[in-house]
Amino acid sequence: MTDTDYAIQLKLMRSLLHLKTIHRRIRRYLESSGNGIVNDFTSVPGYLIIRARTRRPPPSSLTVEIGEFLYNTRAALDYTACELARYNRESIDEQVEYPIFLDRSDFRNPASQELTRGVKRRIGKLAAVHQAIIERQQPFNRSDGAADDDPLWLLYVLSNHDRHQFIHLVSTITSESFHDFSPPEAAARFEQISVSYGAFENRAEVARFRIKDGAALDVNVESRVRFNVAFDEMGPGGGRVVTQTLGAIGVRVGEIIKDFNWATLVGERTASTPRPRGAPPLADFKPPGGKANPTPAPLTPPHPPDSLPAPPRRAPGPEEPPDAQPA
Repeated sequence: MTDTDYAIQLKLMRSLLHLKTIHRRIRRYLESSGNGIVNDFTSVPGYLIIRARTRRPPPSSLTVEIGEFLYNTRAALDYTACELARYNRESIDEQVEYPIFLDRSDFRNPASQELTRGVKRRIGKLAAVHQAIIERQQPFNRSDGAADDDPLWLLYVLSNHDRHQFIHLVSTITSESFHDFSPPEAAARFEQISVSYGAFENRAEVARFRIKDGAALDVNVESRVRFNVAFDEMGPGGGRVVTQTLGAIGVRVGEIIKDFNWATLVGERTASTPRPRGAPPLADFKPPGGKANPTPAPLTPPHPPDSLPAPPRRAPGPEEPPDAQPA
């Protein structure tokens, strides 16, 4: 196992620790008395208005933890690119990094079908098989949604923003709310006519009920609304929920790195090589409450690139068994 291989694992471990801290601090904020619901019967006669109350915004120090998560996760990809260049017996310089592009034409020249100058600068020292895998992983090749919703692209825009500007966070209401009326027969007197979710300011309207005519009635309304913390709608996070977005980024990066295990990273190890204390298997990223990515069988490509050349072989070291060679 190379030093870079250790570093990739440690970067992913550090990302996971920051993500757990973010989950814990957001949960503490949401469970505090800073957020709540107010039932407003008086502002508009004949209507019940459910309002969201917040005494303070999400703690700004959360942005530091988010930035650390983004930095370490992005670094794991760049370390991987450097390890792939080293595997191809190339020297490493400061321009080698993992490329992330939204448009196909930025990755490969439409006319010549050659890699663009920017991509060559980043991964020109990698073997063709690894360049092809990186191209397949790009957001513009996503098949299950819009390219700009790809967690890999979100990592790119959020990490770039964090290096230069503060990431603003807002309180938000997700698309879940529940309203219980007692006595139960009182529910028939209330007709919901509007609902509003998303970021809000103090005493923002969440839902509105029209009160139907009838005899005077003592009624108790218990409203439950699910609060969360999201990226500012105007920023690169586009109003997305923080924990869900960062968890998806971590899983996506783990899957990307796992794609290379069969060709390089696992192939460089021997069965006797220990991992750093407490380190998970490479690319086993498990966000809080999520499932870890399964580790592929050693030396078995998850998607065999039939039309691509095999990675180069190297001569075994003096104490290295022949079966430690990459396939």
